[in-house]
Amino acid sequence: MSYNKKSEMEQSIIIVISNYFAKCITLLGTYLGWIPTILLSLIAFLTPLKALFIILTIFVFLDLFLALWINRKKIQSNKLRLTLIKYCFYLLLISLVYSIEFIIGFSFFYKVIFALSCSVELWSIMGNMLVINPNMKILSLFKTLLAGEISKKINIKEDKITEFLDNKL
Repeated sequence: MSYNKKSEMEQSIIIVISNYFAKCITLLGTYLGWIPTILLSLIAFLTPLKALFIILTIFVFLDLFLALWINRKKIQSNKLRLTLIKYCFYLLLISLVYSIEFIIGFSFFYKVIFALSCSVELWSIMGNMLVINPNMKILSLFKTLLAGEISKKINIKEDKITEFLDNKL
């Protein structure tokens, strides 16, 4: 592997990890972000590990499908690579925490990490859905909260998002 490719891969991993924690902070900074996180936590506490991985896989690839739908005219391999790295990061993080908790005989935090990971993906899915269909009533409540997420998806400044979505109606 060439030095340039390795550096590119390291940068992609750093981007995925920093985006994860930034989105967790954004998500948990609003009460509307806490709602799906709490609901997904309840699901996590009632679900075995294998099912958690299946649910997380559905969320990640639904987000990828919607992102590809938005950018169907110009599919970027960078987005596909970042999605794969993000998915591996989620699985490794949950597996690592689960393994540590299994050794010490305690199981709590891996389910919280699962809930946060799914909430981050749900947040992104809602942003994608608003770009695709700004008329969705329930998601219009999130329009201002998702402005940063939407601006990344369509490369428009955050303060222009409401105007963009209103013109798309």
